[in-house]
Amino acid sequence: MIPPVIFEKKIYVIKEKKLFELLTKIGLFQQYNQTIRERGYEHTHKWLNSKELLNEGVLENISQYWINDVDIRKITDYNVFQKDLNNNPFISRQCIKDVFKKALLYKYIQGRTAEFNDFVGKELNSIEQELSCIKNMSTYNTRQTSYRQNIFKSILESFLVNIDKSLSEDLQSLENLDVSIDMPIKLENLCLHRVGNLSGYKNSKFQVTDITQQECLKQNTS
Repeated sequence: MIPPVIFEKKIYVIKEKKLFELLTKIGLFQQYNQTIRERGYEHTHKWLNSKELLNEGVLENISQYWINDVDIRKITDYNVFQKDLNNNPFISRQCIKDVFKKALLYKYIQGRTAEFNDFVGKELNSIEQELSCIKNMSTYNTRQTSYRQNIFKSILESFLVNIDKSLSEDLQSLENLDVSIDMPIKLENLCLHRVGNLSGYKNSKFQVTDITQQECLKQNTS
């Protein structure tokens, strides 16, 4: 199993299938496969970094989800985890809103897969044409590195420029809600399922030790 990858204060839980699909597309799967056979999955972080693939765009594309990299014992600024009246950490309202917004956006794209794939194809062709016209090697390398680091975020933002009215209204409704963990959110486009409670959180590793349940985002997200 690939261990979580930590990058810029976020912990990305990698989905093996997504990583393999990406590496196959760019012709690096065999090289990666050979590396992990020799050194183990623990070398994934260093290998991605050596191939200039350790960036937000790539990691969001190959991960099931990400969380903020925090150690409860060392928290001094509760901008993600805050304290309730009983001095226990809890997730901030804005963090909850952002998770639900992301779920809505992923579902929006999921319902327009063909359109999204066509859009991505055109964007990639445009980038390829731009790079092929650059004669100066230094400029070429700079542009290529920039695209590698920002391409997924850029394509996603461009695709979502003209979102439909209903999605825009749902996103605005979420922003206006006074959200809390105990408050049910009634939006037709969101699906919630109960999962086992993560009772331990230490040094970026999760331990499930009981069967307590709490609401957690699960379906139609990555």
